[in-house]
This record gives sequence, structure tokens and C-alpha cells, in this order.
Amino acid sequence: MAPNAGRRLLPEGAKASDSPFLDEESGSRSTSPGRDDFYAIHRCKIFAGSLVLLFLSAAIFVAYLVIGRSDEEGGAAPVLTNELNTPLESAELPETSSSLAPLSTPSIEESEYPSGFPSGFPSIAASSLPSSSPSESQSDAPSPSPTTSPTTARPTSVSPSPSPTTSPTTARPTAMPASAQPTASPVQFLYGELSHVNEEFGIEVSEGLSVRLIAETGERVKFADGTMSSLLYHRQSDSAGVVPLGVGDGYVYVANSEVPEGKGGVYGIYFDKDGEVVDYKALLTGTSRNCGGGVTPFNTFVSCEEVSGGQCWHVDPNPSSEYHHTPMVTQLGGPRGGRYESVAVDYSNPEKPVFFVTEDNDDGELRRFEAAHGNGWDSLHDEGTTTYLQMFRDGTFAWTESERIGEQSAERHYPGLEGIQYSQDKLYFMAKKNRHLFILDLKEMTYKVEETGLKFYGEGAFDNQPDQNIFGPSRRWMYLTEDGGPTPGVYARQCCESETYYTIFQGMSDGRHLGDETVGIALSPDHLRMYAGFQDAGIILEFTRDDGMPFG
Repeated sequence: MAPNAGRRLLPEGAKASDSPFLDEESGSRSTSPGRDDFYAIHRCKIFAGSLVLLFLSAAIFVAYLVIGRSDEEGGAAPVLTNELNTPLESAELPETSSSLAPLSTPSIEESEYPSGFPSGFPSIAASSLPSSSPSESQSDAPSPSPTTSPTTARPTSVSPSPSPTTSPTTARPTAMPASAQPTASPVQFLYGELSHVNEEFGIEVSEGLSVRLIAETGERVKFADGTMSSLLYHRQSDSAGVVPLGVGDGYVYVANSEVPEGKGGVYGIYFDKDGEVVDYKALLTGTSRNCGGGVTPFNTFVSCEEVSGGQCWHVDPNPSSEYHHTPMVTQLGGPRGGRYESVAVDYSNPEKPVFFVTEDNDDGELRRFEAAHGNGWDSLHDEGTTTYLQMFRDGTFAWTESERIGEQSAERHYPGLEGIQYSQDKLYFMAKKNRHLFILDLKEMTYKVEETGLKFYGEGAFDNQPDQNIFGPSRRWMYLTEDGGPTPGVYARQCCESETYYTIFQGMSDGRHLGDETVGIALSPDHLRMYAGFQDAGIILEFTRDDGMPFG
């Protein structure tokens, strides 16, 4: 072997003592390692590098799994909410463990925060996160049982992918899983819509209304227990009103009979508190052409005879009242009588009620009766003061003691009076000859007039004579009946805002109700039921809203 074989020569100027290695043959120090040592060091470097690469690969794989799971569960991080399903601020977050490791045994108890709080273990309670596959249908009501694969909110320290997933998500997560079957919502009742034809009663009506027959002329009235009335329902049913009998005692639908020659009268259909018919009987007989009238604030009914020399009769439909069996003539008609139509009451001062009476004649004056003594039953039978409406062309009016001046004013301004109502210092009454609605401001002593049905919205048409009118409980709606025409109906006038008219229902255009008149408009005490019918057809109907709301 050459003298320098197997070892590296030192650079010029270097000393053997500078190298930590010894020459194997000479035992002297050398500046370079042996071949075996060099390979050992190289292998250590490779091993260390492999460990680093393995650790990085594992970290990337874990991150990939977390991101993939987040995408599968909706593509968005869980939103922390409270029990009202509104987002929580950071100060509201509950104390939770910082550990991400699940417990060894999953809990079967529902989470305290089922709407999306992260927990360290899976739960059988449904998560607020949407499922990866939508339910077959949506429902407004929560499902009584969870879906087959409820998901849990899984916390993560890695932000989920901002890109949307291919799986559809629900628009708004809920705290309960969606029901498999949809809950049917009631059809909304819309004023002015005539989308449904009721062939049985020959009417067009909104789909949001349900209709049932209450009574029919010449037939016995059917009671809720299946029995029938002893009397046949009266002929020529006309104006009506509802009188409550007391808390829990139901109410009475009081209806006139417009039969002439002493064969008219007043009858009552009795309802229990749930609106079911329980009785029907006569309340007044022997009178003629009982047409209009009105309910008093003390729960009695005034019935007016529309006949020459007719009077206004006072009826108490409450069987427990001392006046129930003794209807009496009131002071309203005066000694001469007349063709009276309807009655309204200003009860703003209960100690001095004021009664207004219309008369259905071309010169039928509107009269005002101010009771002299108190209120209640006696207020209509004791003395009082009667005056008459006098209108002026400048939009003002006065009350005159001259009946003749009142007749002249009626012939000039408001011939053929019909229904009348009092509401909030104003008097609303109809003159059918010229189809006018008059509104008297009793405080300002002014009036205005409008043509009924002229400002109309929706389907149908209110283009014949206005008849009776009542207010709903909100006083925002006034309901009116119609006399004559091919399709008589019941209409609603929106008060104080647009003063627009809408159809509630009307007769079909097949001629079944041609020339008839709608009658008997009234509301139950809870305002959930509207009663009305047709005089010639002889039917009284009940209308209820499918959405369960009262008539406004």
C-alpha cells in the first residue's frame, strides 16, 4: 500500500493535532473520519429527515379529515345559539372543556343546549346543523321524533372550507329535526276574494271561509243533541241581532219575521257557549212586517214594524229576565206610528241613552229619542224628548222639533232609510233610494255622504240597494247586506282608512237568488261566527274563518 493510502492528506499549514481522528495504521491523529463513521452519520441524517416527513404527512392527513368532515356536515362551522335559537355573544358562551377527545361512553341524556353548543361527546339530541340530506318535506310544527340519522355538533380547531358543498342545506337550522309529514296550514281568508263556489247554498265565497246551514224556512231547527225544534223556522226572516245571555250561558240569535197581517213577529235561535244550537222559540207574535230593529246596550232587542202605523217593540230574549214573557211597545214610534226600519243607540252617557230610529219612506224622517230617566228596560218606556234630523246643503245638520221639517229634509236628502249604527260619536245610516251612506258627526254637527260600493276592490259588485249594517269589534270594518239584483251579497266596508268595499259572499250568477235580499247579518259574542242568509230562499247560514281568527 502506498504511504498515503487509506487517509486524507492534511492541507498545507494544518497540524495533525487539529483533527480528532487517529490514523488506524500509525495511531497518529487524522483530519478526516473513516469510511464507516461517515456512512453512520449519513444514515442518522436520513432517519431524522424521514421522521420529519412522516410527522408532516400525519399532520396534513389529520387536517384533511377534519376539513372533509366539516364539509360533509354542512360546509359551515356550528353557530352557538341560546335556547331561543339566537346567536350568542362571546360573553354568553358556556364553560366547556378545551379537550377535543370524546368520552369513552356516549351519553343518552339530551344536551342542555340542543341548538348547537359543542360538546365533547356525541348526543342523540338533534343538532342545529343541517343534515347532509334534506328531509322530504318541511313543516311549521316540530317533529315529535328525531330523524333516523341525527347529527352532532363537532368542535374543531381548523376553520372549515368556505366553499359550498354539493349537498343542499336547509335555509335555517332548527332545534328540532324536521317532520316527515307537512302540517297543513289553514287557507287564509281574504276580503274581496270569491274563489270558491258553494253549490249547496248557491253562493260564491272565499276559500278561507267555511259555511254551514243553521235554519231553513218551513223546516224544524236541528239541535246539537240530534233532536229537532217543535216549531218550524219562521217565514220571511229579516233583520237580526245577537244577544249574549251571560258568561258561560251562550247567546241568542234574535231574528224578525216580515210576514204581514199580524202573522209576523220575533224568534230566537239559542246557542250554547260553544256555538251549538240548543233551542228555538217565538219571542213576539201577532205583529206585522217586523223588518229591522237593533240590539240595545242592556242586552235586549228592539223590533220595528215596517207598516203604516207600525211600532217599535221591546223584546228580552233572556229566559231568566222578568220581561222575557212580556214584550212591550216603546216610546220610539210616537202616537202615530210609522213604517219603521232600524234602531241605533248612543250609550256614551249610560245615564242618558239616546236612540235613533229610521223610517222606510220617501219622506221617512230620522228621529232621535232622548230618554228622560236612566237606562235599561225602562228607558224605552218612560218619557223622553223626540226630535228630527234636518240636513243643510253646506254639509251641516240640526235637530228640529218639527216632524214636518224632518220629513221634508228626508225627501230632499235621504229618502228610503234602512240600517243605522252608532260608533264613536258618529252615526252611520243608509238611504236605499239613491244608494247613499250618510255619516253624521254628532260632535261637530257635520255630515258627509258616499255612494255605497263605488270604491270597490276585488271580485263581485255591490251595485244594488244597501240594507242593514253592523260593525265588527275593531270598528275598522262595517258589514252590509244588499237588497235586489242578480247576485245579492254581504259586503264589508273598511272604515277610517281607505273606505273601500269588499265582498264577503254573494249569490251565484245562475239566477237562483235573482231579486232576493241578504238578511240577518250578525256576529257571535266572540266574533268568530258571522250569521246571514237570504230572505226569499229562506236560509240562515253561519260563516267561520278557517284560520280561526275573528271577524274584525
